[in-house]
Amino acid sequence: MPTAKLFVSFLKLISKLEPRRAMSVARTVSAFAALLNTGMYQTTVKNLRFCFSELQEKELRRLAKESLANSFFLLFEYAYMSTWDKSNLLNLFYQVEGLDLFKDSLKRGKGVLILVPHYGNFEILEVFMGAHYSFVALYNPPKVKSLDGAISNIRQRHGGSMYPIGPAGLRAIIKELRNGKISVVLPDQVPNLNSGAIEAKFFGNKIRYMSLVYKLLRSTSSEVLIASVTRRLEQTDLRYEICFEKLSDLVYSQDKTEHIKAVTDAIEAIVLRSPKQYQWEYKIFKNRDGADPYNNT
Repeated sequence: MPTAKLFVSFLKLISKLEPRRAMSVARTVSAFAALLNTGMYQTTVKNLRFCFSELQEKELRRLAKESLANSFFLLFEYAYMSTWDKSNLLNLFYQVEGLDLFKDSLKRGKGVLILVPHYGNFEILEVFMGAHYSFVALYNPPKVKSLDGAISNIRQRHGGSMYPIGPAGLRAIIKELRNGKISVVLPDQVPNLNSGAIEAKFFGNKIRYMSLVYKLLRSTSSEVLIASVTRRLEQTDLRYEICFEKLSDLVYSQDKTEHIKAVTDAIEAIVLRSPKQYQWEYKIFKNRDGADPYNNT
């Protein structure tokens, strides 16, 4: 069976598992990842140690396992997004904060750039957005190229236009913003060595962030908001809280240092709401000056 069809069949299978049981499975997988000291677990521990050095080792490793469990649970959430009816998915949004802020920005007709960090179920924001608005978003193509079409189809079934990161995607989001519409980007993607980047600090640690947001604000007159989707899994119920927020006005600064600090401050504030829901398993501090912190990971 081709890889893409196998992947879709797998998603259909695991979508039948109710969320509470799915999280139990995710926690079991996370426990094995910690027991086997996998690369994902080691990277998660290192990142948390960089950012939360005040934590005792036992607490830090407990947080690392919880973080991985939340990341593994994303696969089940993706399965729900790919198979559940849209009405059932929309019923999961029990709270939307800052919606008036977003609507007011959109009414001004300058275009709205929404930043969505790798926190909570960031993927499911497209379900909410697609039900009410047209938008353009960028995504990072999967490493397994044969899955690209299947994943794109799943994402676009809820509305919106998805483009892989690249020149065509950049042109699409700039056009959308200049037409007074909505574009969505993930601001905390780790740029390649040869990609445009801005040196920044994340929880006091040197990090390289994409210069994409800075360039978009220089080439359009759009307003920018940051959005987050926090998951709430209580007893048998899975619910999501969406929050749209303003960043510091310094995000519009021509000074790159001031601009990127406004971005990182906003992301840090979101992460601190529920640190276990950030995707710490990514090598977010790679490609910076100095020794690679992930050697042997």
